[in-house]
Amino acid sequence: MTVQLDQGIVPPNGQELYNSCITGDGLQEINQLLLENARRLIDAQLLMTLHSLTVQVRELGNTRVADQMITMLLASLDTAKRPDVSLYAIEQLRRLKDPRADMLLAQIMELPAAAQIPNLWRLASSLAEESGRKALAAQRMEQAMHLEFATRPTVINLETVRSDYAALLAKYEELITAAMTLEVDPSPDLIARVIQAADQWRTLDDDDTAACQTASRLLSKLHQTELAWDYLTTTLAENSGESGPWIALARSLSEDKRTDLADIAWTRAFEFESTNPDILLEHARMLQAAGRVNPARTLLQQVSSGEWQPRFGRTKTEAQSLLNAL
Repeated sequence: MTVQLDQGIVPPNGQELYNSCITGDGLQEINQLLLENARRLIDAQLLMTLHSLTVQVRELGNTRVADQMITMLLASLDTAKRPDVSLYAIEQLRRLKDPRADMLLAQIMELPAAAQIPNLWRLASSLAEESGRKALAAQRMEQAMHLEFATRPTVINLETVRSDYAALLAKYEELITAAMTLEVDPSPDLIARVIQAADQWRTLDDDDTAACQTASRLLSKLHQTELAWDYLTTTLAENSGESGPWIALARSLSEDKRTDLADIAWTRAFEFESTNPDILLEHARMLQAAGRVNPARTLLQQVSSGEWQPRFGRTKTEAQSLLNAL
């Protein structure tokens, strides 16, 4: 075994062979041999071999010695000289949920070249996410995707683009929701970050529907009503002369309790079909359900006192009944 390790080779050791060697006093002898070999590998700077041996020892169930070996490895590891070993060690520590993974990664990220490697930022984001640091995870993922966007190839995988940007915007939404739950203001830079992510997504994707709808939802939560409206109505530009798409949008927004935007959508729908009081009535019902009694009353009065086609007689009657009940 020692000869093979000196050559940088970790010999295969099956569970059955290992178990047969640790009977009686064998475990103490095996442990001593393993630690001696770990020191030999460190002296010979065969650190990747030591890492592989550490993994093997852990898989054989000897976690105590494996823990000692990984500690010895980390103590002798220079991340600048051996970033390859460092990344393997980070992955092992990550599986163990060992906080030293993040500490080692921090050293890697300080290297000049590391700041321009998207995959390192993705790894850093994953570590932050796993430890519950959602804001940091979002920042790191954002940096990874910013680097990837700047150096994007001519041909891209649309499924990956959609998945990645949807995931990033979902992280932003978690931060917004958490702030709302705690009744504190979200980070002021979130507006710009949401816009940047959405616009990058739209640049890469011919179908910008999902990007615009997601951005609109988040901006609405951030009380950016005009921006939210702009993103939401981008995909309706071709149908801007018809009331149907605006009515559908207004109903969808009403169901989602996005009252400010639904209010605008109902108003827009009536602009394109101003002879249809049913639009005003449904608009008024939405406002009333949202507790906006005064604007609802104004619309109901407009319906009940207006001159409409005879077929809208029932609409006028219903509007008057609602008025009487207010």
